[in-house]
Amino acid sequence: MINLKIGKEKAYLPEPKTVLLVKFIEWLEFMDEHEPAWWKDLDLDKEGGALDQLDSKQKLELYDFAAKELAFWSNLSHEQWRKADLNELFGVWSWYRAQFNYEYAEEWNCLEIDSKIYYLPERYMSESTLEDYAESNEYENQLSEVLNGHYIALFNIASVLLRQKKDGRLETYDDYNIDHRAANFKDHLTALQAHQIAFFLQRQSNKLQKDSQIYMTAQTLAALKQDMSS
Repeated sequence: MINLKIGKEKAYLPEPKTVLLVKFIEWLEFMDEHEPAWWKDLDLDKEGGALDQLDSKQKLELYDFAAKELAFWSNLSHEQWRKADLNELFGVWSWYRAQFNYEYAEEWNCLEIDSKIYYLPERYMSESTLEDYAESNEYENQLSEVLNGHYIALFNIASVLLRQKKDGRLETYDDYNIDHRAANFKDHLTALQAHQIAFFLQRQSNKLQKDSQIYMTAQTLAALKQDMSS
């Protein structure tokens, strides 16, 4: 938990590395409803930053949006954030957003979820490849859901990709219940872990260009990172 003092108020924000994917998906839906329409048209790399590209009305809209977004993540209300000093408000909002710019840890070949180790396919490519996963009906069905903007299907995608190692071998598709595992992931999978899966798929897509569905999945999942950093 990140502790901040905003005026006379104590603000608490969750550590981005611990934010659950289900909360991150709620944030995506929040963004669809509240983000100013002109925000994505800004050149955030331009000298002077975002504020120098806005007129007075747009600045007010941005400050109010920042207050709403910080209220979404924190214990303070929208009204409480609106009473903060403008420089402090914008500074905290910009800084916190930057914390979600997850980086890919190439050394990761497995994820610990709910005290259990799940392996990414790369480590045991001789036993179960990404092409094998792509051929499964479950993968294709859930992929279609994700590409249509139903991000809740990400939990099923993760359930198809991630396998446990039992008795010296990696699980096969028929060894476990996809729905049960997806339900468990919904309670425990973090946004950081979801991004690691996305980065992994992005890297694998360079090796498996002939599998366009895997490439599309990688692009869609990686968009989660781009949305948070924009």
